[in-house]
Amino acid sequence: MSLLGRRGPPPPQRLPRAQRAARALALGLGCALAAGVLAVAELRQRSREDGIFVLAHDPPGVKYGVTRGPEPMDRGWRPGRAPMPRPPEARQVRVLALGDSVTWGNRVGAFEAWPAQLGRQTGWDVVNLGVPGWDASQSAALLEAEGGAWSPDAVVWGTFANDGRPTHLVRARTTNAPVFVGTDVPAEARLLPSPIGAWLLRHSALYRTLQGATWLRTPGAPSFDRAWYAAQVDRFAAWSARSGVPVVVMALAPHVLVTPESCTEGYGAMCRTVRTDWESLTAVLNSRRLPWVDTLPALRADGRPAFWPGEARDPDHPNPDAHAHYASSVEPILRAALER
Repeated sequence: MSLLGRRGPPPPQRLPRAQRAARALALGLGCALAAGVLAVAELRQRSREDGIFVLAHDPPGVKYGVTRGPEPMDRGWRPGRAPMPRPPEARQVRVLALGDSVTWGNRVGAFEAWPAQLGRQTGWDVVNLGVPGWDASQSAALLEAEGGAWSPDAVVWGTFANDGRPTHLVRARTTNAPVFVGTDVPAEARLLPSPIGAWLLRHSALYRTLQGATWLRTPGAPSFDRAWYAAQVDRFAAWSARSGVPVVVMALAPHVLVTPESCTEGYGAMCRTVRTDWESLTAVLNSRRLPWVDTLPALRADGRPAFWPGEARDPDHPNPDAHAHYASSVEPILRAALER
């Protein structure tokens, strides 16, 4: 038979209309089921995030805030928190306290954190806007965006040794799952290219958890960035110059510097890192023009344990006695700044 006489394969036959409709319905139901499962998982993960913090993208640079707790004294910044009215004339001095978990008061009650103790010592209205895990840039961003609305007479920024590392990760309270809260993902840890990944980071709790887990597996921890930290300190100074409101920096001494004997074999690497970070932090503060106070001498001179003992030892978070020393250390320099 010639090539012209050959017949090709028979054309595909269309399925009956009823069969096509059944397949389309099955596909639609499957997609709806998958979307429903994904939505439930997303809502569950979002609720776990909200157990400790609330994501925030306004004002720019503020990545998250705390949730409102059942405590009798409100503390910490949260998205949508409106500035409180100025206090009565008897407590006319208002001070804003900015910082991370040490300022917020991890492991102590709201009335034991240094902002509350400073308020009791002086009779001033001290507003605690600290948030656990915040880095220097988030405190600076909040001051730039909302500092004026609070009508402060002075600002105290409590800065800790690790503030020279931008915050990218927090932990969900109920599951301890890593949640990525940064806006800039290094290329080696990026799951999806921008702008898709950036959009998902803002809108999906599941994606934030996946990105957080990937970030943890990425080799190499970021070191203290002196230039970046200095730029954040300069933001505080620039805001103070524009507003005319004094800003005092309080360097919050870490545990391992107060009691070096606590640096046992298991904590050796951590202790070396903290010492290096502290040296970098104090070197930057010495080179800038903002007034600052080093809380380490007062804590060392006291002699009593400033941090939690035994198995509950925490290298970052002080006990109420240490918070009292923080408040006492910053009061003289703060009074001098207010008088000027």
